[in-house]
Amino acid sequence: MEFDFLEPVSQEILDYVSELSSQHLGNKVVFHTEHDFPDISKIKIAIVGVFENRGNTSLSEEVDLDCIRKELYALFPGNWESSIADLGDILPGNSLDDTFFALQSIVSSLIKKKVIPIIIGGSQDLTYALYRAYDNLEQMVNLVAIDSKFDIGKQEQSIQSNSYLSKIIVEEPNNLFNYSNV
Repeated sequence: MEFDFLEPVSQEILDYVSELSSQHLGNKVVFHTEHDFPDISKIKIAIVGVFENRGNTSLSEEVDLDCIRKELYALFPGNWESSIADLGDILPGNSLDDTFFALQSIVSSLIKKKVIPIIIGGSQDLTYALYRAYDNLEQMVNLVAIDSKFDIGKQEQSIQSNSYLSKIIVEEPNNLFNYSNV
């Protein structure tokens, strides 16, 4: 199963959320724990953390996803009825391609089930795996990147955070309908 790649949300986050008031966003979220996995058929938005930054050679330290989660879950929700689940984290695979495969599998499965994936953490080269999640869905993709430059490299260059866009443009199958760089 594609969700086997996911590690449960840390106990630190579960303890933090339990101390928040009932009006905070964290108390509206269903969490993947050591003993329980959220029912995907009952959620509209899924949060997935990715501990992968090998594609960014200038990054030397790991991102603290718990810090990001604490800030997110301390917010107050709006007037919406969308159910949210935190599915946990993808740990780095033996290779960058292993992590890409895990992320692609998870995101593809979520999209098939009409769940909106929100990915936190990782370097920008993970955009390639997110794009490839649409390969078997037979639909075109509109891609927006917020970046100070176009991340285009040489075609034979390995995928990195500063060259992933060239792989998206050149490699088959081509699902790209529109690309915008803000």
